[in-house]
Amino acid sequence: MTAATRVPGIAALPDGALGILLPVLIGSAMLAATRAGRTIVAELSLAPLIALHVARFAGGGFLLLHEAGRLSNPFAAYAGWGDILAAGLAIPTAVFAARRLRGWLPLTLIWNIVGFADFCSAIFFATTSQPGSPLRLFHEPPGTAVIMDLPWRFIPGFYVPVLLLIHVAIFLHLRHVVRSRRSAESSQ
Repeated sequence: MTAATRVPGIAALPDGALGILLPVLIGSAMLAATRAGRTIVAELSLAPLIALHVARFAGGGFLLLHEAGRLSNPFAAYAGWGDILAAGLAIPTAVFAARRLRGWLPLTLIWNIVGFADFCSAIFFATTSQPGSPLRLFHEPPGTAVIMDLPWRFIPGFYVPVLLLIHVAIFLHLRHVVRSRRSAESSQ
């Protein structure tokens, strides 16, 4: 048990969820609340950040683990297909954002919402399907314990927090773009 799980109010969260949420919350606060963070957000190049999400095709491995009887639904289905959707839409979204093609801003926002929501649903289903979790709602065997074994552990331990933080940075950048446009329009 980690020290974080001994903190009142978050003790019910399994370590895997804490390992994802804490770095994302801290990173988000740094990007949104510090001058350096806001500068980074304003100067972001969206296309490469969006294109990084092509790596989410690896989430299709959850579907293979389910077929092999090593991972249960609903986690496997939601996380697997959600990652495939986010990865498949990442390249056209990155192209639109890079070339600033007509409609790039709403397309990027919609893609970012879908990708972010996919991670949120995956965290929810992983937490509520995890054997031994006080939050367990889904009891289909074998649960989600396999994603805490190597090499799968890299997904919740590294890739999900990094990609979630990229989603947050994209949201903040899009907000910056909209504010800059409004400021430019009002000064004309």
